[in-house]
Amino acid sequence: MKAKVEYMQKIRLSLETGSTPDTESASASFPTIEFVYGLGSSGLTPFEFALAQKTVGDEVQLQLQPNQIPEFFGHIRIPAVHASGGSDSIALKARILDISPASSREVVRTLADVANCGDSCCGCH
Repeated sequence: MKAKVEYMQKIRLSLETGSTPDTESASASFPTIEFVYGLGSSGLTPFEFALAQKTVGDEVQLQLQPNQIPEFFGHIRIPAVHASGGSDSIALKARILDISPASSREVVRTLADVANCGDSCCGCH
């Protein structure tokens, strides 16, 4: 039985951008992103809702306006992403690479990060 994205799980994923959120248009990829699911100070972020109950190998494709990114990702640290190809929106594809139980240390570190960054730590500023 495959692990699913749920509370207190450490999620590792890849992130790509492109002109559209499909695989063929990928124009930039970033180092893997890791975070503990469900520890935001305001509850789940819209991004976490999009990942809910997904399993390893699943992909989430998104089309966002640049001003939506801080609220969409909230406390989850992502690299700065920019619109490409003259588009006003940003196409993102996140692929789940690993799901594992978060250790106590990872939970404490995440809670400290959330306390330090407030409602938005996405790296997009």
